[in-house]
Amino acid sequence: MRHSSINQHRTASLTVSLSLILATALGQYNYCAAQQSNISTTGNREKLKTVKEMLNQPATRIPARTPPANDLFGKPQVLPPEKISFDDIPKYPGGAKYSSGMSYETNDGKGSTLQLVTYSVTEPKSQVKDWYMNALRMYGWNITFQSDTVINATNSKSGNICNMQFCDSRGAKERSTLQIDYHKVSK
Repeated sequence: MRHSSINQHRTASLTVSLSLILATALGQYNYCAAQQSNISTTGNREKLKTVKEMLNQPATRIPARTPPANDLFGKPQVLPPEKISFDDIPKYPGGAKYSSGMSYETNDGKGSTLQLVTYSVTEPKSQVKDWYMNALRMYGWNITFQSDTVINATNSKSGNICNMQFCDSRGAKERSTLQIDYHKVSK
């Protein structure tokens, strides 16, 4: 039951992340079960209203791990840990263990990709988030939005876009979950 619920939230998160990243709307979607209904934004409210309405549908209506119904993305590919390429995102030095990953090629004609990767982390979410806030700035990222559970950023040099979500975990060893949605922009 718990696994099914987590997958439903990850599916919802994928859909929202893709919409938010590519619409370049400043907003927040936390895929954690405890905060699923917390969607806020400073712009583009109509698109987020549509996304929120979709998320309120029964879970059986949301297909597992598929992109939104549009022509922006190619077929999803499973992304094993050795294929992850966050070129300009620092790797968390603590106890982060790969949980899952998907990769999508965008249909922008430039070869841009979207990678969605989830990690189980032994440190609390606040510690992981604080580390990334500092590290992203040192790596040339502009923080465009932040909350207790989300960081949205754009790299000033590459134009790449990153959305990080930090959640509490109830696992025996892991204390938090980190999801990185990374849009690598090809020019």
